[in-house]
Amino acid sequence: MLYLLGAGIYDTFETSSSIEILKNCHKVYVEKFTSPLSGNFIKILKTALEPGKKIEFVKRWFVEDGRQLLEESRTLNVGLISYGDPAIATTFTELRIRALKNNISVKVLHAASGITSIVGECGLQIYKIGKSVTIMEEKQSALSVYGTVFGNLNLNCHTIILMEYRQCEDGSEFFLNPGDALSKLLEVEKDIKYGIFSEETFLIVASRIGRDDQKIISGTIMSLLAYNGKIAARRGG
Repeated sequence: MLYLLGAGIYDTFETSSSIEILKNCHKVYVEKFTSPLSGNFIKILKTALEPGKKIEFVKRWFVEDGRQLLEESRTLNVGLISYGDPAIATTFTELRIRALKNNISVKVLHAASGITSIVGECGLQIYKIGKSVTIMEEKQSALSVYGTVFGNLNLNCHTIILMEYRQCEDGSEFFLNPGDALSKLLEVEKDIKYGIFSEETFLIVASRIGRDDQKIISGTIMSLLAYNGKIAARRGG
């Protein structure tokens, strides 16, 4: 049996059933490539499980490959934990489909998702949210994001733009700075000139949704870049 368990957006599981399932799992895996999980959450998880139960942290390739997960799930109870709701990530949806095609039972334990939570936290309406998109560090990514925003605007919809997050080989974590993302989109505007991004374009920037230190600010791109510059100066660059 393969269990896909959402960690939610807080530092604890939202239902006791998740813990009970993990206690009965022969293997417990945790992925942190879709979004980081706090050290406090990991501590809570280890405390909730019986002493000696091994928790394995896996990288993106392990889940995308999926062969070990599927093979073990044929005869064992295997739990895979991810941030938010596992049904949101395409990687987990693909893994679920592969399991079902191979007659492996799958159960998804849903939880709060940062994607849906950000809509409510920002006072928006889910009915007016268009296609979401992720902007990456490489310059070419901004072209795709620009096109997605343009398409959503034609439908009178908002766009959720996710910032790239990844774990580096040295164990450090990379978060694309929102200021860098905005600068990239302004550069694309200079080339394409559809008139959807300018220094006066109004946006909302939200981070750490669901945590005690969450932050939501809004304003024109000009004001947001100025604010980002002040933060960078305080941090020494």
